[in-house]
Amino acid sequence: MPGRREFLKQSSLLTAGLLIDRNSWFRKPMPIGVQLYTVRTDIGKDPHGVLEKIAQLGYKQVETFGYAKRKWFGLTPAELSAALKKNGLTLKILMLTVF
Repeated sequence: MPGRREFLKQSSLLTAGLLIDRNSWFRKPMPIGVQLYTVRTDIGKDPHGVLEKIAQLGYKQVETFGYAKRKWFGLTPAELSAALKKNGLTLKILMLTVF
């Protein structure tokens, strides 16, 4: 005969299971990405090479930073887009509001 402790364990698991959204169980996994800030010392020197190495490591998405003078890491938006497309990467832009 199950005791009080076993009843509490099972009822807690049942409650947690009921609270989880059904879509959470069957949704597609999100792509794993990398923040380019983590390679900030290298990407300024060789952006094409760094993006290629990131793609070789298996990342599918990158998050940018440092948009200055209408360029990212010395690349125009069109050049960055071409480099990302060449390496099979997609872009996630980090938007910050500065007051």
